[in-house]
Amino acid sequence: MAGSSIFTLNSRLNASMVSVPLEHSQAKILFVDYQLLEVAHSALDLLCKRTSSKLPILVLIADSDSDSTIDTSSISYEYKMLLANGDKRFEIVRSKSEMDPISVNYTSETTQGLKE
Repeated sequence: MAGSSIFTLNSRLNASMVSVPLEHSQAKILFVDYQLLEVAHSALDLLCKRTSSKLPILVLIADSDSDSTIDTSSISYEYKMLLANGDKRFEIVRSKSEMDPISVNYTSETTQGLKE
């Protein structure tokens, strides 16, 4: 409804492996669980070294409002606050064609063993 495609990343990937699909997909926003924040920061650091493109906006998905151990200085938004401050007049961006992509899938070569 925002006129974008979504892609998910395997939570077991390291920063180097996360930075590749972030660069390839030209991600604009990165939603990250607080437990994977370190990996996300490292991936963005690697991406920054490889490209002059604008880095994705980092949105933190925190476990609870009371978790004060997370360093939020490099976070663009916190997910709950982002939702709470949303524009109620936002106009849905509809697909122009049923062929417009809504998601991108990266396998991270987890299916390599299935090739014959």
